[in-house]
Amino acid sequence: MATYEKYILNLDYFQEGNLASIDLEMDSSFPMTNISVTMEARDSSGRLIIQKSSSEGTITISGQDITIPILPDDTKRRAGKYNYEIDFINDSSQPFATIGGVLTVNSETNKLVAV
Repeated sequence: MATYEKYILNLDYFQEGNLASIDLEMDSSFPMTNISVTMEARDSSGRLIIQKSSSEGTITISGQDITIPILPDDTKRRAGKYNYEIDFINDSSQPFATIGGVLTVNSETNKLVAV
């Protein structure tokens, strides 16, 4: 299996405390058989903010499509910019491709609690 250079993709416009997702459609030539996907976002001090994994069921892989749900608790009280990486891991448990960059969470203005 080939190794790919890190692809930089900055993710903007997540809203603090809102439900969202990262949706990726991989090129048909990109190998998606027998792989797992992990995602981590960290603050500037390296503290883990978000962690997701297809092996734990928090990332969905369907053919060439990847969905990473961003839940309200993932971003609640976390407005700011975070470094993130999505790693593609082969069936030998070795990472072979990475997407990464900055994930931006915008501050919540409406502080009303839904009933």
